[in-house]
Amino acid sequence: MPRERIGSVGVDSGTMMLGDPCYISDDKRLHSNKGWTKFCEEILFTKQFDSMRYTQIGRGTAVVTETGGGDGEYPVYITRNREGRVKSLTVVFLDEEE
Repeated sequence: MPRERIGSVGVDSGTMMLGDPCYISDDKRLHSNKGWTKFCEEILFTKQFDSMRYTQIGRGTAVVTETGGGDGEYPVYITRNREGRVKSLTVVFLDEEE
């Protein structure tokens, strides 16, 4: 089945996080600007992120990756299986020409 555009995601840090928000919503650090900054620093300044440009939070709570294109708005697509269930989600950071 062809992919269908379902929206876009805005990025203002050059990185994007994908995960279920219920796993991080109880993290008290995220309830203040200072705490959020510290949380981001703990993710973005790890050895793995520095070398691989992605990292995982916790045991599969979320993944964080650089966007490749920096800040901006990026299209989001899904692909469905034969039964119409969502099979995959794709965020396009760079198009084929970039």
